[in-house]
Formats: sequence, structure tokens, C-alpha cells
Amino acid sequence: MRSTIGRRRTLLAILLMVLGVASDGSQDRPTVDPEIVRARADSAAGRSRDAAVRLIRLGEQARREGDPVTGLARLEAAALLAPELGAAHASLGQAYVLADRHASAIPEFKRALDLGAPPGPITFLLAGAYWETGALDEAERNYRALIEPSNTPVRVHACASLGSLLVWRGKAEQALDPLRVAAAASPGDRAIAFDLARALEAAGKPENALERYLALADAAPESLGPQYRAARLLAKLGRTQESRSRMDAYRAAYARDQSAARERQTLRAELDRAWRLLSEGDYARAREAFAAREDVPEAHAGLAAVAETEGRLDEAHRVLANAALRWPDDEALRIRRARLAGNLPR
Repeated sequence: MRSTIGRRRTLLAILLMVLGVASDGSQDRPTVDPEIVRARADSAAGRSRDAAVRLIRLGEQARREGDPVTGLARLEAAALLAPELGAAHASLGQAYVLADRHASAIPEFKRALDLGAPPGPITFLLAGAYWETGALDEAERNYRALIEPSNTPVRVHACASLGSLLVWRGKAEQALDPLRVAAAASPGDRAIAFDLARALEAAGKPENALERYLALADAAPESLGPQYRAARLLAKLGRTQESRSRMDAYRAAYARDQSAARERQTLRAELDRAWRLLSEGDYARAREAFAAREDVPEAHAGLAAVAETEGRLDEAHRVLANAALRWPDDEALRIRRARLAGNLPR
């Protein structure tokens, strides 16, 4: 629905940034979650609210630890056990957004607001869910509700998203003011700057737009959108030689981008094959496949998984410990290492 650069900034990226929630990952889990069973038992004993609060905490914990499936199941159970609890519906709505189930998120966010949940962040997420489902009037109305008070915590994000939405809807003139507010508050945000340049171009201000496109392209030559739009706009303005130079830069960057994409696809295919071999019990070939890509942390996680499956726990610990030294900030390695050590529930 939206441009790639716009989507990077809008709903999901901002949600993850603000909430610090993992957006991907999967873990093996039992068919019946004992925490949900326990919560239902507590509910039957008259402790529904306490059980729901505990499930919310455990559901959020599971999401942070890279297990969105378990997290979503626990949050759904919490909302059923205590439908009067706004926090349950707010958390469930966020989980639905992360699962790309935006239509399911909308009634949860609305229910949370009705029950007194903090309106700023929830209204922002509700607006994004409306946008994703094509309810553009409702998305615009909710974004505007957030930018009218000048002191709301999410006002800058709302201005950026409203501006992007208005450009999408062909209302470029209306998009300028909110995008200028957002750009002034976040001068280093390239996505906002790009959206503002697009709005200026669509609003019939080509010189102003070109200035911004060129600044973005010069600051990051690999940025395809600014390079292409600058080349096209230069041609429209009769600056043919400059346009050709920019288009050559765009084509070179595009070729590099496509080459990198092919490399990523090849890597993903090789790692998927290794995981499949492991799941099929072909441990020797799985180990060989993972070892062939030791330049990425996931391959080391795979080697540790092979060792663990074969009962060589000391080796699995050693592989993960060495990988953690090489990639100290890799969250997936940290979670897998902690699980192996028994620090997290399996």
C-alpha cells in the first residue's frame, strides 16, 4: 500500500522502537500451554483478573524472547478471561499488528480505549491499523486527533504518518504542514525527509523538492528512491546532463542492490535447507550445511542446535559462547544461549 521507505518508518517500525518488542522468530512450544491452563484454573477459582494480568506479563515476555506465537495465544486468553481489562485488549491489539492481522487489531484497540487505556499510543496504533486495512478516512481522523494537542507524546510520529497518508491520498498541500513539523522535530530521519520531498513535488514545488532529493541522495548514494526522483525531476526541469549523471548513479546503485538481494536469497535458501536437514534427522549433512555459512550468526545457532539434538550439550554451549563473542549484540543468539542454559522456559 505504501512506498517501501514510508513503510519502514510507519506503523510497525515505530511500534517496535517504542515498545522494544521482537517482530519475528519462532520457538518450539507444547500444544497446550501450561500457563494458559493454570490461568483458566485460577479463573475458575474466582481469580480471573489476577490470572489475566499474569498472562499479559507472560505473553509480553514471550514476544520479547522471540516467541510471538506463544505470546499471542497468552494475550488472547487474557482478553477472554478478563474482558473488562483494557491492558489485555491493548496488548492483544499490538500482538495482532505484529502478526499482520490488522483487521483483528482494530476492535481490540477500540475496546482498550473504551476501557480507559492511554489514548496516545493506542490511537496511533489504531490509525495505523485502519490504514493497513484501507479505511483511510478513519486513519486520517485518528492521526489528526493526535496532532491537535501540541504536547502528546506521539505527536511527531502522528504528524509523519498523517503527512505520508495525505501524500498517498493525493492531498499533497495538506501534507506539507504535518511533514514540516515532523521533519523539524526529527532532522535526521531520512524517511520523513523523503516524504516531505515527495509532498513538495506533488504540491507543485519542484525546486524545493529537488533540493531535498539531492541532499538525501548525496548523503546516501545507495538510496534508490532519492536518486531516481532527483534524476527524473532534473530532467523535467531541463537539466539534462545532471539528470543523466544522477540516473547513472541510480542504475549503479540498483545493480548493487539487486546483487545484494540475490546474495541474501541464496543465504536464506542455504540456511533453510540446513534447518530442514536438521528437522529430518540428517544431522551430518545439517552440520555440514551450517558450517558452510559460518560467516553469519544463524549458522552458529544451527551448529549449536545440531549438537544439542545429538546430546552434546557442552559443545552446543561452546559454539554459542564463541558466537556471542563474535556477535555480542545478536538477540537471537542471546535467547538461544539462555534457553540452552536453562535460564528461560523451554
